Amino acid sequence: MVGNGQNIHISHVGNCIVPEGNCPLPLKSVLVAPSIRKNLLSVSKLTFDYPCYFEFNKNDIFIKDSRNHEVLTSVLEEVVCTY
Repeated sequence: MVGNGQNIHISHVGNCIVPEGNCPLPLKSVLVAPSIRKNLLSVSKLTFDYPCYFEFNKNDIFIKDSRNHEVLTSVLEEVVCTY
């Protein structure tokens, strides 16, 4: 279900890798919804799966390691997916 209350079709469930940053960041149980044009990322799911946190500023979004505060990635545009 999306923000307007509509249910959307999920065509695949798979795994993706965000290749940028200090280390590739695998994303688990990624839902593919062809009717959604933009990639969406669940902050709560990612922080549940990994010890990380998000840092937002005017121009960037960083995903940082909670243990040592190092940047894991700052680019979320290119993602390699498998279904």
